[in-house]
Amino acid sequence: MRRYPLRVGCLLGLACFLSLSWIKSFPGDGAPDLQMLYKRLLVAEELGGKVSKDLHIILEQLGNMTRAANVSHLLSNASCSNTSSSMVKQPSDDLSRQPLHQANIHLYMPHLREHPNSLVPHVALGKGRSGVTMVLGIPTVKREKQSYLTSTLSSLLSGLTSSESQDLLIIIFVAETDLDYVNSIVQNLSENFSKEVQSGLLEVVSPSQYYYPNFSILKETFGDSKDRV
Repeated sequence: MRRYPLRVGCLLGLACFLSLSWIKSFPGDGAPDLQMLYKRLLVAEELGGKVSKDLHIILEQLGNMTRAANVSHLLSNASCSNTSSSMVKQPSDDLSRQPLHQANIHLYMPHLREHPNSLVPHVALGKGRSGVTMVLGIPTVKREKQSYLTSTLSSLLSGLTSSESQDLLIIIFVAETDLDYVNSIVQNLSENFSKEVQSGLLEVVSPSQYYYPNFSILKETFGDSKDRV
C-alpha cells in the first residue's frame, strides 16, 4: 500500500516530462500565431465594448422618445378634455342668463300655459323663514272621515331639539283649491301649534286655482271609470 503513492508520483512526473518534450518539439513559428490570436481577441473585446456602448445610447434615446410621446399624448388628451368641458360649459353659461322654461310639466299638463301664475303657490300661512339646512314637505288632502295631519305634526315636533327647530322648515302642502278648506287648516294649525307658527317653523301653502285641470273633461283611459280617472 505504501508503494502506491510512489508509483502515482512517478507516473505524474513522467507525464510532465513528456508534455514538455512534446511542446518543445513544435516549430518556433507557433508562438507568433498565439500572439496574433491574443491580439485579435483584444480587438474583438474592444469592438464588443463599443457596440455595447452604442446599444446603451440607442436604448436611452428610445426611452426618452417614449417618455416624450407619452407626455405629448397626455397633454393632447388634457387639451381635448378642456375643450370639451368648455364646449359643455358655454351653453350652460348662456342658459344661466335666460329664464328657466319648465317644458316638462307643460308637456304633461298643457293647461298650465293658459295662466302665467298657475305654478305660483298660494301662501296661506308663513313667516318667510330661510337659511335652514332642511325643509320637510308634508302633503295633505281633504278627507271625508279623519285627518292625520295634527297627529303627524305632533309626532314630528315632539322629538326636535331647540337647535333642530331653528334649523328646520316644515311646509304643509294642502292639495286643494278650496280656500275655505285651506283656511280651516290654517286655523287648526294656528291653534294647536301657535309657537311653531310664530317662530316660522310651520308654513301652509296651497296650489293656484289654475293648477289642476278640469276634472269634468278628463279623457278616460285603460278602461277605468270616470271616478277612477
